[in-house]
Amino acid sequence: MLTLMFSTALAIALLLSYTQTGKVLRDMLIDLPVQQLAKLTPARIVLAGFVIVAIAGLIAFAKSDGLMLVAQGVPEAIGVFATFDVATYVDVIGMLLLLAAAVRVRAALQASCAVAARSWRWLMHCAKRLSSVRHRATERRRRPRKTSPPPSDGDDRGWWAPAYAWA
Repeated sequence: MLTLMFSTALAIALLLSYTQTGKVLRDMLIDLPVQQLAKLTPARIVLAGFVIVAIAGLIAFAKSDGLMLVAQGVPEAIGVFATFDVATYVDVIGMLLLLAAAVRVRAALQASCAVAARSWRWLMHCAKRLSSVRHRATERRRRPRKTSPPPSDGDDRGWWAPAYAWA
């Protein structure tokens, strides 16, 4: 059945290549495989030969009792691979969390240093203003104080003389 369907698709690609379906089938069944085969190098051909021989060897091995021996070790092998993968995932996730924490700590440190510097500048500004206020206050104190005018030479002094005389 599959052979018949493939043959029909190939016939449509070859005979009806001017239709939309024929163009799509020609691209998929003829042009794409030709492009991929053009990329083949002798090394890839040798590798493909080794893969084919390995698959044939596994099929021959599967016909004997060797398949049963391999099947007994499969659960342990899956467990080892799963454990390795889980441990690797946990390690990678832990490293990412540590990296993210380091970035956050560095950002918090920079922000706190900026706040401290801004606070220090504000404190120095306030200290300058306080010192200027203190200087103004001392300048005010140093001003000559107004003295009371000297007493006039009038009747006010006249009674002191008899007061001293009586004492």
